[in-house]
Amino acid sequence: MSTRVGLRSLVVGSVVVLTLLMGVAPTMAQATTVRDRFTVPFVLDDINPCTGEPVVIAGELHITERVTIDAQGGLHFTYSLVPDNVRGVGASGAVYKAVGGERAHFNLTAGGSLNDTYTNTFNLISQGDGDNFVEHVTFHVTITPDGVVTVVVDNFRAECRG
Repeated sequence: MSTRVGLRSLVVGSVVVLTLLMGVAPTMAQATTVRDRFTVPFVLDDINPCTGEPVVIAGELHITERVTIDAQGGLHFTYSLVPDNVRGVGASGAVYKAVGGERAHFNLTAGGSLNDTYTNTFNLISQGDGDNFVEHVTFHVTITPDGVVTVVVDNFRAECRG
């Protein structure tokens, strides 16, 4: 679903901008960490790919972020998103529960190597006898200090389960 991919792009983009604004972080005697937790309302008009039915999904998302600048000047960012009481109602009146979550880990060493891992699991579970939509995404990239991409993992799996 494009909204989840867009949220991931926003988070990764924010980390990249933060990194660029900071420039090369000076070496510090100890690590510095900033944590933030917050809850945001969530509403999404979507289509259940198993049935083709329009579904309005709403609830709250609990988001946790942590940014650490280590003693060597490396930047480490983690992010998690957990849906809370996220429910959907289809055009037919079918009721769904949305469960899953996403996590991201971004690491940029003072030496310039980078790795980024993102996982997302999204399940739209019918509260009746309809099909359930199950999706899982895993993305990982590792880049050396000289810009060579050494690892790329991009797995996407989606299926309908009755």
